[in-house]
Amino acid sequence: MLRREYDLLVIGGGPGGATAALVGARRGLDVLLVEKRQEIGSPVRCAEAIGYTLIESYIPLDERWINARIDAFRIFGPSGKSVRVPPTSPTMIVERKIFDRELVHEAVRAGAAVRAMTRVTDVIKTDGRVCGAKMISLGREIEVRAKVTIAADGPESQIGRMAGLKTAPRLSEYYSAVQYLLAGITLDDPRECQYHVGREVAPGGYAWVFPKGEDRANVGLVITPTHEKQGRSAQEYLDTFVERRFPGASVLGLVLGGIPVGGTLKQIVDDGIMLVGDAAHQAEPITGGGINLAMFAGDMAATVAADAIAQGDWSKEALEPYARRWHKEHGRGISSMSKARHVALKFSDDRLDRLVEVTSSLPLEEMSAFDIILRVLRNDPTLLLHARGFILP
Repeated sequence: MLRREYDLLVIGGGPGGATAALVGARRGLDVLLVEKRQEIGSPVRCAEAIGYTLIESYIPLDERWINARIDAFRIFGPSGKSVRVPPTSPTMIVERKIFDRELVHEAVRAGAAVRAMTRVTDVIKTDGRVCGAKMISLGREIEVRAKVTIAADGPESQIGRMAGLKTAPRLSEYYSAVQYLLAGITLDDPRECQYHVGREVAPGGYAWVFPKGEDRANVGLVITPTHEKQGRSAQEYLDTFVERRFPGASVLGLVLGGIPVGGTLKQIVDDGIMLVGDAAHQAEPITGGGINLAMFAGDMAATVAADAIAQGDWSKEALEPYARRWHKEHGRGISSMSKARHVALKFSDDRLDRLVEVTSSLPLEEMSAFDIILRVLRNDPTLLLHARGFILP
């Protein structure tokens, strides 16, 4: 049975929420994690790529949820020319339905309580401070009070808005996303992820092929909603891409949704509440990837919450170190990438092909990301006009 009071209430059972519950429990907090869906990890709304150096500090690697280990990323330009890029850190494709559940299970082992099929209907406030939530759990209305609430309820987050935070970005700061799980296909390399760019493939975005075995892959794309309004939906673009690349493939699953890619929200902390992961718009703006970033955020938030609770103060000021640390370690980079995304939206297909061609001639495995950027700029000096403000100080 659920109690009516906890130290830490975590709303959302994805990687960010699970990590927050795990770290909070390991720090000795009395933790409750609630998930509105019937089971942890479902439905999957992700391409499922993750850097696994981070993972091992929270949960042992398990072949049950590892579909593929990735050696490289290949980027295809509009003409079909490509460049092979080594991963910046060891990367794998996971089975999120299993991975998420096991990460939450690790939080349970650490002492957290977990309840699925529990939908939050409103936050509880006292003197303007969030101090828990009203919810419907397994069909029953209950109120749970907590010293600190962590909202990790995804891109369509309601909790931040309920708490009075501004969480709705402009439509231009979203990707429209669609993905198929395809089977019965032939992959160029089952240890290589692919990105495809170009206005015919995915205007304002990109398509991807992420292998999940020898003959199975997540194949999807993102476009900007402004392009979607011009006549073709993201799914129509994906259907065209799949028919050309994988004719006759079987579709085992479909994922639809929006990804906020405008950079972290200005305010992710208030009295008694913190936002984590997609709820805080902490996805990487160019690719839309967010698993690792959500886990970083969940760890930071729970650590700050534990310190605040130990001091008997969970005001906005006491929780603010989470926001400061996030912006120092990740927020600035995300902001720069958000600006870079807006610049890339203006690139013609010819320019995209030139960038691929220039990059393919570089010894990428011997170069840092900054060195690569400088070499590309040297070959296309007009990019310097766009680079000001996100690459240059």
